[in-house]
Amino acid sequence: MSMTRKMLTLVVVPCFALLACEVNDEPEVTVADPDTPAFEDDFEPVEEETVSLSEVDGSGVTGEARFTEVDGETEVLLQVENAPANASLAAHIHEGRCDDQGGVAEGLENVMTDADGEGASTSTVALTLNQIMDGQHYVQAHGEDGQPITCGDIPERGNGW
Repeated sequence: MSMTRKMLTLVVVPCFALLACEVNDEPEVTVADPDTPAFEDDFEPVEEETVSLSEVDGSGVTGEARFTEVDGETEVLLQVENAPANASLAAHIHEGRCDDQGGVAEGLENVMTDADGEGASTSTVALTLNQIMDGQHYVQAHGEDGQPITCGDIPERGNGW
């Protein structure tokens, strides 16, 4: 083999090899640095807590309240069952406990029930979970006559949370 042919082989073959590497149908895989956060710096994990609601004075109404903190406020999803059918039930977060009731701390959207007595509402309140979960608040729904029909004490954080 001539010297020119050897030189061409040494130059051309690597060029074709480089071109072949650039045409790649497989996706590029990047391994994340474990010290780099997976989300933007302003990402905050969602905190969520659930409280069971018990019947009041034999009403039969039960349910749950789910509290989710987002950006320094708390979203409250209130769900009830066995409530009066096709009703609009006032709901609040109160100061105190179910057995030692106090004033309204935050109003919630009314719970609208269906023909089966099931209903839900979603509200956003200007309190953090830490403020709500101080052991001195409860969530309550009222019948159309204004009387409490279901109630749930919101425990203090650290006591079962």
